[in-house]
Amino acid sequence: MRRREAKFIGAFERDDNLLSVLEDTHNGDEYYLLPIGQCEYEDDVYTVFSDAYTGRDNRPRLTILRVVSDVRTGELLYEAVRSRRLLRRVFDKFYDQYTETYLRDVEQGNISVSLD
Repeated sequence: MRRREAKFIGAFERDDNLLSVLEDTHNGDEYYLLPIGQCEYEDDVYTVFSDAYTGRDNRPRLTILRVVSDVRTGELLYEAVRSRRLLRRVFDKFYDQYTETYLRDVEQGNISVSLD
């Protein structure tokens, strides 16, 4: 099975968010993604993105990609994760890490929360 990879080709600002532009290394398709964060799982680094443009149901979709290095050029690439089990484990770790950071920021007053 051929690896699906994308490379970072640029970024631009939209609605006060910095979007990453990734290009599929096999077919040249471009993807506009909003980076949410990174986490490490079993010695690999994963980046979690939200789609810049939501789907028909207007719900954001998450994309989790493994950060890899091209052995020939040393260029950083993003590799698709095909295993649902691995995706679930990486998502769970990221979610726990994100929630912990968010709660800490609320406690420290860095984020205000309104219950209205």
